[in-house]
Order: sequence, then C-alpha cells, then structure tokens
Amino acid sequence: MTELLVTCCTKSGTDCQSITHLGGPNNGGAQWVWTKEIIIGHIERGAHQFYTFKPNTKEKAYVEVVTERTGKYLRTRANSTSTDNLLSLNSCPR
Repeated sequence: MTELLVTCCTKSGTDCQSITHLGGPNNGGAQWVWTKEIIIGHIERGAHQFYTFKPNTKEKAYVEVVTERTGKYLRTRANSTSTDNLLSLNSCPR
C-alpha cells in the first residue's frame, strides 16, 4: 500500500461532504488531482492511504471514507485538532 500526501482540496461548499477532489505531489514533481470517487475506491481496495500533516506538529492525519445515508465522503481521522485537516488546505489547481 502506497501512502500519498494530500496538499490540496477542491470543494463545492464548506463541509467535508462537499469535497470533490484531492491532490498532492507525485515523485516526479508533477501533481496528481483525483476525484473523491477515485480516492474512495483506492482507500476501500487498500491500494493507497492518503494523509495530511497536522498543523504545528507535522503528525500524519489519515484520510478516511465515511458512509452515511446520503452517501460517502472523505475526512481526516479524528485527532487533536477541532477542524478537518482537508478543509483547511488550498484549492487544487485546475
């Protein structure tokens, strides 16, 4: 399983359920940007883990899939920060 750093997040609103894309650096220097559906598939199949760094501590905060009656969405696992790490990232380039 490969771990991929997430450095950007595109969303259509202000909450975790509005995340549409995540992105980060490739080894070659380019940037990947994938839809939430692709990322959910990678996580559920165990192909990749995605993470951000917690502000100040640089501790990894892993992305997880949450399933609710309205569908699936992405968020970081609960940690000592009160905000979701994904929502504080800059928007992904288009």
